[in-house]
Amino acid sequence: MLWGVPLFITFKIKATNDSRFFIRKLLFPLQYLVQLLAERITSNSRSGTRLVHILGFLFAEGYLMILPFIPLYLVSEPPEHHMAAIFTIMYYMLLGWISFWFQPRGNDRYKTK
Repeated sequence: MLWGVPLFITFKIKATNDSRFFIRKLLFPLQYLVQLLAERITSNSRSGTRLVHILGFLFAEGYLMILPFIPLYLVSEPPEHHMAAIFTIMYYMLLGWISFWFQPRGNDRYKTK
């Protein structure tokens, strides 16, 4: 769900002419959607988009360390049994944010407006 829903939305968007880092887009669809939103908000500014990804990384590092443990404590499940899954998801999300720090140079072909 963490990967499938954003990937479905990515394929539904008619931005098929955007072929920048196609594999990265398939591996991290949630961060790609954040990138499209950041490009629209910052008027395709590379520094603004990169800043959004860096701040997203810092925010994700905080909530990915706390948020997964709340449901486990609510159902009295010991988190030690799920640490491998929690850390796998956490490192996947952090790697996704870092991979989008490095942006290709955009031209008129890649405008998202």
